[in-house]
Parts: sequence; C-alpha cells; structure tokens
Amino acid sequence: MSLPKVISQDTYDEVVLENVTDFDKTLAEAIDETVQEFEAQGVLLSNIIKNVSLSDNQDAIVHPILNALEELRLVNSSSDSPALEQVSAPITTFRKECELSLCHRVMAAKKGAYDVLIRLINKSRNNVEVLCPLLQSMVALTDGNPDILTVEGMQVMQELAESYKSNYSCDAMEYLARWCLLSNLKHEVNRQALFAIQLPHSLVGSLHQVDPVQHKTRVLTTLKAIKSFTLDDDIRTEFGKAHDNCRHVVEEEKLIKVSLDIIKASVKSGSGLVAGEALSTLSSVCVRAEYCRQATDLGALDVINSILLNFLDSAVLTKQSMALIATLAGDDNVKYQVMKSATPFLITKAFDKHQLNVGVCGACCTAISMLVLRQPKNGAAMLECGAAASMLQAMKQHPKQKQLQKMGCLGVRNICCRSSENAALLRELQADDVVLTALKTHGADIKDMANGALRDLGVDVTLVEQWHGTGHELEQGD
Repeated sequence: MSLPKVISQDTYDEVVLENVTDFDKTLAEAIDETVQEFEAQGVLLSNIIKNVSLSDNQDAIVHPILNALEELRLVNSSSDSPALEQVSAPITTFRKECELSLCHRVMAAKKGAYDVLIRLINKSRNNVEVLCPLLQSMVALTDGNPDILTVEGMQVMQELAESYKSNYSCDAMEYLARWCLLSNLKHEVNRQALFAIQLPHSLVGSLHQVDPVQHKTRVLTTLKAIKSFTLDDDIRTEFGKAHDNCRHVVEEEKLIKVSLDIIKASVKSGSGLVAGEALSTLSSVCVRAEYCRQATDLGALDVINSILLNFLDSAVLTKQSMALIATLAGDDNVKYQVMKSATPFLITKAFDKHQLNVGVCGACCTAISMLVLRQPKNGAAMLECGAAASMLQAMKQHPKQKQLQKMGCLGVRNICCRSSENAALLRELQADDVVLTALKTHGADIKDMANGALRDLGVDVTLVEQWHGTGHELEQGD
C-alpha cells in the first residue's frame, strides 16, 4: 500500500490565494475548492490549517499565530525583561491559536516558537505576571507535541519548579506541572530525562502543606504529572523505567503518605475530584507487595472504607476506591485485613448502588477477583455477604461489556477454585449459565477466563492444549 501524499502549509496557502486572486472566488469558496482539489488527488490534509485568513489588502494569506509569534520575537530581541503590556496581547493570541488544533501548534513550532518562548521565560523568571502567561502558552504549544522539549527546556522547567514549589500565591507551579505532564505522555525519552534531573522531587515537594480545596486545580495537575512518570505508554521504546520511577517516588519522596494526606483532607472538605485523583495516583505506585503493606499500615484501608461509607453516591470515588482495593490486594497480608473489615459488605453496596455503571461494576469485579485469589475462605465470605451474587447480576446487566465479563469470569473462577463448596453455591446462583452466556457473546476474547471458570465450577469443558512439546529438536552445542 502506497503512503498518502502530503503537502506543506505554504503550498496549500498558495493554492487558496490563487483561487481568490485569479478566479475571483470568495475566501470560503476558494477554501472549499482547494480542499476538494487536493482530496481528489489523494492528498492527506490532516496536517493542514484549512480555515485561513486574507490580509487587509487581499493579496496574501495570513496566520494570526505567526503574526503573534513575530511580535513576541520582536519583544525577545531586547535584552531586558519583557513588561506585561509588551507580551499580553500577542501571547494571548498565540495561546488561543495553539489551542485550536495540533496543526497550529506544529506550524508554530516549525517557525521557532519554542525557542522564543524559552528565552522569554528565562528573562521573566522573577516576574510572575509575565511568567504565568508565557508558561500557559508553552503548555498550549506542547499539547500533543512533546518532541519539541529540549535539554534547555528541561533545565528551565526544573529550576522554576524548585523555585515555585512552595509558592501558593500564583499559578506558575500548576502550569509547570501541566508542561511536565504533556511532555511525558507517550514520550519515554522525555520522561527519563526529566526524572534524571529530579523533577519528581519538586513535584512531590509542591504537594506538602497544600490545601486541596483552595488549590484544587494545582493539586490535580501535579498528581497527574507525578503519575505520568509511572506510565509505560511509548510504543517507540521497548522497555521503559516505570517500575524504577515508582520505587523512587515511594521510597525517596514518600508519595504514599503524601497521597493519603491529600485524600484525607479532600474527603474532609468534600472535594471528591481531588480525592479520586489521589486514589488513582496511589494505585499507580503500589507496584510491590511491601508498598501495599506500607499503604495499609498508613491507614489506606480506613480511608477507603470511609469514602465508601460517606461518598457511595459518587461513581468516580467508588470506582477509584475499588481500583485501589484491587491493587492493595496484591499482598496476601493485606487481603486478610481487607476481609476482616467492612469492605466486603461495602463492595456489595457499591454494586447495588451503581448497578448500571459499567466502570464501577468492572472495578468491583476486579476487586473481588483479587481478594479471593488463592483464598477459598475469602471466596466463601464473598458468597455469604452477597458480593458474588451482585457480581453475577452485573454480568447479566452488562452482557456486551467485554472487560467486565472477563473480570467477572475471573472472579467466578477464583471464588470456586480449590473449593467444591464455593463451586456448589455458585452453581445454585446459576453462575455457569452466566459464564456460558459471556463465552457465547465474546468468544475467543474471554475464552481462557471463561473456560477456567467453567472447569472449576464442575462443568465439562474441552480445554485445548496449545503445545504438545513436539517439533524440531534443539541442536546440542559441542
């Protein structure tokens, strides 16, 4: 298959202008004609700004983002720190244009916008009124375009974060965290480089003594930026360092305690959005059994149960709480503590309250499957409190949701595995019919989970042996 044809923005602008000047078309007509012409030739226009403007004398195509960039370049030509009145109008126009589309951001970056902004930010380090709009524009330029980040930019980001991490009177730290977040997404090279200069230290430090209600947006953005260091989302990199990054922020930066403090303060003040993000952050960094135990020792289970008791109406908080339960249940000692508490009954209540919410039901199924894994007594407790029945009801309620069906099958399998008593009780609840329906609906996508559940329920299934150990023999070395 041949690659699609592409053109430059200049070529597109020239054809639009030609249709206006040579064929006496209106600008709208010229744009439509140009788009149709290129599409007929098989040209891909996804990288092109189609809705362009004409200059006042109708003899040139103009782009407001480039005009604003030229004004900023003139301001930057001076060695003095820029004044707010010098940059206010052009930086506002530049930011708004960047927010329109990725095409605008890419074109601006190609014209040198990144270098201009970095120099202006460097000159305005101590002038918050100018610095914040510049950082806001850098965030807009970086969105979906992380390749523009340079070593100089990383150093500027780190130095400013260290300077403003304890400053709660301006939004500089919020914009820095957002810049970091957008630079990290799907870009392992940036992630490792920013980690190497200890940016997570400044980000976590900025959350100390912060009021999650008064500075809600700042806390949310900072938590997301920290969490971006734990991602492994860059398909260009074979192996990331997400696990090492988790280890650092937990052991060196004490992120588990910081996150729990934020959750407690947020719950106390009723800020569910911040509490949900902090729960998600905590789930993302508890990647070892000892971290699960540490979080539990610091009161994570009490916090989760408090949220489920007082904020059960919130689907977001309930879902994130279930996700954290599933994460913490990776340690068998934590499973024991969870089952000793009121959590199993709260899982049942969560199912009942949010039976129509796919996300919450899926998270509850995952939590159950983790809590009963290798623990027949826990499976019996889930049957006794009604959580297993609620899980089967959720599977019936959402038959088309593949992920929920998969985790439901896993939950059934883990409950009855190693326990004929649990299997008999599940058969009384017609679990086998529910699993067979899921298998019929989703087929190969959930085949392994469903067949495993049916086997442990005592249903006759045909398990296909994938490899028989036959074939070519390995050559023996000398």
